[in-house]
Amino acid sequence: MIHVDALSRLPEQDVNNAIVVNLIEIEPKIHFPLAAAQIAEASKKDPILSKVLNAVAGHWRLKASDENIRPFVQNLASLSILHDCLMFSNRVVIALALRARVLELLHSGHPGVVRMKLKARTHVWWPGLSADIEHLVKHCQPCSIINFSPPQGEVMPWPGANEPFERISIDLFQLEAQVYLIVCDSYSK
Repeated sequence: MIHVDALSRLPEQDVNNAIVVNLIEIEPKIHFPLAAAQIAEASKKDPILSKVLNAVAGHWRLKASDENIRPFVQNLASLSILHDCLMFSNRVVIALALRARVLELLHSGHPGVVRMKLKARTHVWWPGLSADIEHLVKHCQPCSIINFSPPQGEVMPWPGANEPFERISIDLFQLEAQVYLIVCDSYSK
């Protein structure tokens, strides 16, 4: 724990009983794969996101006639701007130019569709995100080997009854306050 470790060594007694503060770095320099400045720059260059950014900033209104802008118009109440980045609730909206990189970051370790979607839904958003994740995992060779699913078994129908009451099915059914016992004979149906 960086903060606890840094604070435990913060004050030191000098020879003259004066408190000397160590010049230590509280936060290590973490190199994030995508910085807010990169996302903001890509958003300004993106033809769709630049329009949405201007609309959210209040400069003009979005028209739902454009198919690419329609998802943003439908979610306009959830959009905001933070550090020049477009936000969808608490998630960053990623420009088209950075989507492949973000998918690559989400896919590191080949977590599969469910975990990738879970991770994505906490951090990023763009229209069609789920479909992009499914497409990536479907066409990933290591994922297809790891996530091998056995073939579905064939459906086998019940054998037919040769005489009445040879085989019956029983179930309970409730309609309003009444409970009914339903009995179905396989021979007469």
